[in-house]
Amino acid sequence: MNWNDLLFYVLDTIVMATLFKMRRDSKRIEVATKLGPRWVIPCIFWGIAAIGLFNYSGVFRVIQTALLVIMGVLYWGLNSGLSPDGIVMIGKLYPYQKLKSIKVDDEGHRVEFSKGAAPAYIDFNEDQMKEVHRYLSKNAGLPVKSVRRK
Repeated sequence: MNWNDLLFYVLDTIVMATLFKMRRDSKRIEVATKLGPRWVIPCIFWGIAAIGLFNYSGVFRVIQTALLVIMGVLYWGLNSGLSPDGIVMIGKLYPYQKLKSIKVDDEGHRVEFSKGAAPAYIDFNEDQMKEVHRYLSKNAGLPVKSVRRK
């Protein structure tokens, strides 16, 4: 085994561990959100797997292709929404305790939250807004502000 193969195995292990953690956080979601085009990243994983299938040889080709296909499937299963532990955005958990602010935009049908300087958004369906208000006021532990646009 050469060093390049070993480097890919280490990187694959790190990415797989991250995806398994993100998948675990996604499974705890109790109020799911609308998802955007989540097919893009899995297709990139699968495209790289297809290219690697023809470019590499030996055992590395089989292992690398299988791992990239599994990574695409894992990413496909990531969700966004509200969980008891925090806000989950495409598998990334933002714990309520570490968020500076949470705002619910009733007209835009989204939740805005910030951990640092730049805010992040999660969009909801219009019929979910009462459930979102109720869930955040019960679980967030922070004052949840409601924002109306003028």
